[in-house]
Amino acid sequence: MPSDQPNTNPFGSTPRWFRMLSPCVLAIGFCCIVIITSILNIDKSGGWSFGGIIVFLPALFLLWIVDFFTKAILKDKVLYIWIVELLLVSIGIWYLSIRFYV
Repeated sequence: MPSDQPNTNPFGSTPRWFRMLSPCVLAIGFCCIVIITSILNIDKSGGWSFGGIIVFLPALFLLWIVDFFTKAILKDKVLYIWIVELLLVSIGIWYLSIRFYV
């Protein structure tokens, strides 16, 4: 956006924040929290929290790769980044729920 035009974003923040805090980044944060709590509680759980590490560590790397390629392909199209990443994260959650709970 040229500097002589005012920011007309109705949310009051720059679209750059929406690009940086995409659905994959939020899911990466969730994965990091689960991995850290699993590591901290591994002694108390008798080793069962190691399952959280096994499930969420590959998901973390997969989300990182998806986020990188989505933002590289779509550049500054924030709406499309959000739509594509929401669809991919939703498909991933659906796949994990079918895989582990059925």
